[in-house]
Amino acid sequence: DAAHPLVHCSVKVCVCVGKKKAWFPAVVTQYKMDGVHPKVLISYEDEDEKWHALDSPGNYEKFNAEDPLEPGFEGSLDKATFKFRVIGVPREGEGAVLRYGDADNDDDVEDGIAFPPIPPPSKNLPKLVYDNNSLKVWHLQDRKFKRPLGDLRIKVDCDGLNDSALNQACMNLFCRLCADALTETCYLASVCELGSSLYTTETGFGIRVHGFDHKLLELAKEVLALVMSFRGREGRSDLPPAIKEGRFDACLESLLRKYKNYGMNASSFCTGLRLLCLRPSHMTSNSKLKAIHGITIEKFVVTMNKILKRVSVEAFYHGNCDINDAKKASQIILGAMTSNCNHVGIPKTKIPAKLVVKTPLVVGQHSVTAPTLDPQDPNTAVEVYFQMGKDNLMNRVLVDMLVQVLDEPLFCQLRTHEGFGYEVSCSARWTYGIIGMSFKVVTASKSANEVSTRIDDFLRSFRSEIDSMDKDTYTEHLVGLAKKQTRNVRFSR
Repeated sequence: DAAHPLVHCSVKVCVCVGKKKAWFPAVVTQYKMDGVHPKVLISYEDEDEKWHALDSPGNYEKFNAEDPLEPGFEGSLDKATFKFRVIGVPREGEGAVLRYGDADNDDDVEDGIAFPPIPPPSKNLPKLVYDNNSLKVWHLQDRKFKRPLGDLRIKVDCDGLNDSALNQACMNLFCRLCADALTETCYLASVCELGSSLYTTETGFGIRVHGFDHKLLELAKEVLALVMSFRGREGRSDLPPAIKEGRFDACLESLLRKYKNYGMNASSFCTGLRLLCLRPSHMTSNSKLKAIHGITIEKFVVTMNKILKRVSVEAFYHGNCDINDAKKASQIILGAMTSNCNHVGIPKTKIPAKLVVKTPLVVGQHSVTAPTLDPQDPNTAVEVYFQMGKDNLMNRVLVDMLVQVLDEPLFCQLRTHEGFGYEVSCSARWTYGIIGMSFKVVTASKSANEVSTRIDDFLRSFRSEIDSMDKDTYTEHLVGLAKKQTRNVRFSR
């Protein structure tokens, strides 16, 4: 695909529309030889793709790494049926980027006076390679970075996890025990540039295995074998053989210490309190501490066997892997699920939901106040949260734009000029499909009421700034947000 100077270049193609001619932005994505005739695949703004015969192929032989193709080059296609002009050339290592020709050079984008190039929509999307009642496996082969790396992510939903604080606490302990038992294996894997992690989620737990793809599935097989060894232990009171003697008490003590220390930091405690108010299914650390304190191995095994009795698994395999590798991963996951018991999945209608509380519309505000757990902590953290509603593209862009406009003035006024706190921030929030905005201040010199009132006053006074914003300032903010978003797209594909 990179055997021609035009590949990944942004062009404008002159097309006849009725009796008039119009220039349409496009990007060259591929090059091939059709017999003795060179052709290029051009992707247009409306996602339409067409192959065109390249006229005068000898004109491109002079371009190389030392003398590259430059913007402004003109050529023709399909025996002079179409003309084109190159308006953008990718940097080294950069993929196809659709430019509109708004910026004469990169300095205009950096100065915030021209819109940055917009990457074309990706046509390389994940494909479902395995699907039954309780297992789905998605696959996406990397066609951008072309490195020998892979990434396998597995999400396991467990039936009844949110029924009690004991269930959630046992799931936390379960992940710690498995991670502890895999320490030696994961260390040896890390020497070969392979990594893995095991973590709890709202509805179960997740597994990630990543690194060089050659032995990635071997490590995934080891992790899954240990995790699934906790299933099918009805009538037994002992732990799987992989859990060494004495490690249960050590992991339990570590988890209890974590629960006891939760909320010692004012900033994280404030954010955690907001999330507890929005997610009714999430139990507090204190309730989990009381539920799991003094738990025996027998009770833990019984509880985990009940939680893992019915599971639903969804996996995503991405990187240097083809569809056969994804099917092999599917068989490894399915084999682990059925190795120790008669597997029973969760019906789609019974998969645990991720509920978020809808904040009622009121003129004032809903205040939640809680004292810090550390009496010696001089800090006060205040987080003002605005819930916007269900996720949609337009509202998400508007919230991101508001954050882009508000963040710097908020910090400059409250932190720099007034010294209200040493941590002042404004950020967009996305909580399980619900859009919101958060304003956070951590201070050791002001009360919570003073901070809350000052944030309200700032937002009230800043409305006039938004109303009177001139076009150049607005464009600068818009370009700044666009640069962030296009940078995220470029590095996440």
